[in-house]
Amino acid sequence: MISQAEQDYLKQNLQKKFFDTAVARREYWDSQNQPEKAIKVQDEINAVQSYIQYLEDKVQFKKYKTLVLNKYGDLALLPHAEYVEKAVLGAILVSEVSKNIVFEIVGLKPAHFYTEQHAVIFEAAIILYQQNAPIDLITVHNQLIKMKQLENIGDSYYLIELTNSAPSIANVEFHSRILQQFFISRETIKVASDTITAALEGSEDSLELIEKTRENLNLIIEKIANKELWH
Repeated sequence: MISQAEQDYLKQNLQKKFFDTAVARREYWDSQNQPEKAIKVQDEINAVQSYIQYLEDKVQFKKYKTLVLNKYGDLALLPHAEYVEKAVLGAILVSEVSKNIVFEIVGLKPAHFYTEQHAVIFEAAIILYQQNAPIDLITVHNQLIKMKQLENIGDSYYLIELTNSAPSIANVEFHSRILQQFFISRETIKVASDTITAALEGSEDSLELIEKTRENLNLIIEKIANKELWH
């Protein structure tokens, strides 16, 4: 299926061909001393020129929009720390104390994990915690099987690797807070990215866009103040 950008590019080239044909027609009528017909063709040329400029701007905007999203919205560029995520997951797999800190005191959620497979593993751990079930290699492994996610996270070997990724269980609260900080940064970037995109598209009134951005940022601030952080 042809993309919208490709459609715009093709339209742009077709219009340019039509423009060349119209210029040739105008020149023909000029050579035949028929100014009325030449003027009429010139009106067509002017209209086509305007449409070509519109398409060129649209194509150029899409290129710029892609550049902006790659700079601010690409997941590979968003703030995160994979080794910290591993440290937190490793801690809750081997320490009872860590579970209480991570789930109750800090209140981490799957959304705080940047890496998808880590978010899935943490979700499995949360389910077990809510059921007052033990959380260890075996129980998390079995829960992932129930969720049909074991293969997606890298099988049992990855869980074993995580247990070796906790450098110090004593620092699990500090590590958990780091994940929250990165999550807040990513959410802030998403708001900024949406604002940039809308501003470039010109799809919203500028003052309304500013108000919408303020409200979205305030929502983040309120959740931080209320210690919700997407609980």
